Amino acid sequence: MTSSVATALAVTAVAAVLAAGCGSSGGSATPATTSVPATTTPPVAVAGVDPSACVVLLAQLQRVTLAITSSSELVAHSVNKGQLVRRIAIEQQQLVRSAELLVGSPAPASLAAARGDLVQALVAYSRDFARAHAAAAKGDIKGASTAMSDAPVARRIVRDSKTISSACR
Repeated sequence: MTSSVATALAVTAVAAVLAAGCGSSGGSATPATTSVPATTTPPVAVAGVDPSACVVLLAQLQRVTLAITSSSELVAHSVNKGQLVRRIAIEQQQLVRSAELLVGSPAPASLAAARGDLVQALVAYSRDFARAHAAAAKGDIKGASTAMSDAPVARRIVRDSKTISSACR
């Protein structure tokens, strides 16, 4: 279904940027080309904090990235309305679960604000997906696509993910 690919554009862009920013600490990530504008954040110092908290937080961020990327791929490859509706609901659930996972993770004090904002952004994006789900269920593909295209929230997710990823490497 061609319109489902258009519907998933914003989700896939965010997922691609997240995946690029959340590579393993031993290597460098390949930059992704997306429609989500890059944001810059000052480096966060993690010196003098419990490095195990940083390791756990980065591992949780990588799990979040995998969950969002996987469900975004499902949305992008939907072949009919029913499948699209179900897959948008799955993505919405993944966003909620991702926020819950991060809330329960330890974080170095210097990254607590970035983690907190990331959690809030994931929750906000999940609400966007709830609206997208309702629109898609009514057959309003354009409305669903618009609901998933929350650029300010997407930028927050990308910014905070990059801040955490960069600081914990």
